[in-house]
Amino acid sequence: MISKKKISTLAKAMLRESLIDGYVDSAKVKKVLETIMSKKPAGITAILKTYKKLIESLLSKEKVTVKTAIPVFKNKQSERFLLQKTSAKKIEYKIDRHMVFGSKITYGDWVIDGTLQAKLEQLTGNI
Repeated sequence: MISKKKISTLAKAMLRESLIDGYVDSAKVKKVLETIMSKKPAGITAILKTYKKLIESLLSKEKVTVKTAIPVFKNKQSERFLLQKTSAKKIEYKIDRHMVFGSKITYGDWVIDGTLQAKLEQLTGNI
C-alpha cells in the first residue's frame, strides 16, 4: 500500500515534468503519461487521479472565461488588462442563452458574477 504523501509527491513531480514556463504542455503531459504507464507503479490509479486534479487546477488558471447573454464587443485594452491581472494566457467568450443580463467572469476558482440572476439572489437573500 502506498501512502497518501507518496502519491502526492509523485503526482507533483509528474506535474513539474508537464510544464513549460509554468504552463501545461500537452506534449509533455503525453510523455509523462507514457512513462508512468510503462512503469506501472503501485497505486497508479490514485497517482493518476491526483495528477489529473493538479493538471485541471492549472488549466483552469490558464484562461479567463467570460459568459454573457449576448455577444460582446472585444476591447483590446480591457482584454490586456484582464490578462495582466490574472496571468492567464487567453480569454474565452461564451454565450449563455439562459442568462438574462450581465456577465460572469471565471478564472480558476475566482468568480465575479455580475448577472441579473446573481443580483436578484443577493437582494432576496437566496445565496
